[in-house]
Amino acid sequence: MFSRKSSSHNLLFRPRITRAVSFAAPTTIREEDEELLSDTLSHGPAVSASAPLLTRPLSVNGDAASEEPAGGLAWFRAMTRKQKMLVAILCLANFSATVFYSCIAPFFPSYAMRKGATETEVGFVFGCFQLVIFFMSPIWGKYMHLFGAKFLFVTGILTTGAAAILMGFLEFCPAGRSFVIMCFVIRVVDAVGVSAFLTASFTVIANEFPTAISTIFGACETFNGLGYTLGPPIGGLLYQLGGFILPFAVLGSVVLLVGIASWLLVPSMQHAEPSQEDSPSYRQYLSIPGVWITLLSVFTATLGLGFLDAMYGPHLEEFHISPGLVGAIFLLPSVLYFICAPFLGVIVDRRGRALEFITLGAIISGSCYLFMGPAPFMHLQGKLWVLIIANIILGLGTCGQLIPPFGKNLEATINAGFPDNFETHGLVSGALSSATALGAFVGPSVGGFAVEEYGFSWTVTGIAFLNLIVVFVTVMYLMHEMRKASRKRALFVGVPDDEEDLDETSPLMMAA
Repeated sequence: MFSRKSSSHNLLFRPRITRAVSFAAPTTIREEDEELLSDTLSHGPAVSASAPLLTRPLSVNGDAASEEPAGGLAWFRAMTRKQKMLVAILCLANFSATVFYSCIAPFFPSYAMRKGATETEVGFVFGCFQLVIFFMSPIWGKYMHLFGAKFLFVTGILTTGAAAILMGFLEFCPAGRSFVIMCFVIRVVDAVGVSAFLTASFTVIANEFPTAISTIFGACETFNGLGYTLGPPIGGLLYQLGGFILPFAVLGSVVLLVGIASWLLVPSMQHAEPSQEDSPSYRQYLSIPGVWITLLSVFTATLGLGFLDAMYGPHLEEFHISPGLVGAIFLLPSVLYFICAPFLGVIVDRRGRALEFITLGAIISGSCYLFMGPAPFMHLQGKLWVLIIANIILGLGTCGQLIPPFGKNLEATINAGFPDNFETHGLVSGALSSATALGAFVGPSVGGFAVEEYGFSWTVTGIAFLNLIVVFVTVMYLMHEMRKASRKRALFVGVPDDEEDLDETSPLMMAA
């Protein structure tokens, strides 16, 4: 919860003045509105379609407004030692949890089938993870004020670590139905823990780093992607050294240690119990157009990545290349994503332009998917170099689709009238975690069916078309927000864009 806010923050989210004021010059305005008018004339309209969440951010200690923009090395150096340790814990938690999630890819499918599981059952063991996160994340977000962000964060990580260690003991489970059922049970418990700590993570970021949400989220995403990338080789190496139980014992112990460190370093967040009438609801939240723009961007990006994780490898085998080269091609977009994510986070926190970056990211991603198919109408089949280049650039597009939505979603929610408090942060984080998980589930499941029916090229073309839809709706919403911001400016400076829409009852309208 934001304990103290700068004057610009209060101005940004100040309720709109609805009474009419008639005057011939700005000097005749009521004293209580003089500060609002002068600040607007100096710095622009109170609300901009693409402005940063906080136009003049707090200092990192939250004590006073600072002229230093959020993000960047200077901002990081100004943080306290405890804040730096908190950032390290957030990044390490994302890294360790995703390493465990992805480490089983090289050896678990074949091992499970030797224990009596079918290919379909193995697929569901993987898929149920994201499905559980999809259902659980909104629940954690809705009742975040009851559990507390620190409690969910710490217990979520500890639950994930315990599930990792328990999964190693499946080696001693009888083959057949018992093995399959226990795989599902442990995987579901793991997903419950991950959903809790992921949902709490964004709430912690929003409360502790309100002026640098995209910066910190970008840093966490870098370690998140690093965990997905390093997980398979780490898991394969540990499996080769010590058999089935060693990867889970080692990585599970690491996750447990991170959970203990989180208990020591993550601050407790005090918050007031919301009244029944003031408590935010998902029905109100989902009625905000800007919310749907950001959720659609996140869903589309994770859908495409989930599809490629499951289906891109078999498609590349048609080129008769080595498994090592296939793995390298998978790694390429991750490298660009690692590099760009924190920098884009800093830019969004300093300059805003979240909607523009979402649009650009969707354009880049959609174009890359067309070439990765490649689309049948492009007549580029059989050209491996085209696929590789498109695969590399995809990391840049994904970065634009995933990093800006988190801060923009919270901004749109607060601008719509939601209180800037702990409960709203939990609501937003639950919805975003749910959208991320839904995309990761739908991508491989629906995508696999589409590949069987229509082929890889047409399926990837469909994903490119979905990105085109994201571009269209985001541009339409951006134009709407720009027009609304322009009208707000006209109301303040007395030069309306469309005079017939304004009358003497318009707020703060200057008399001619």
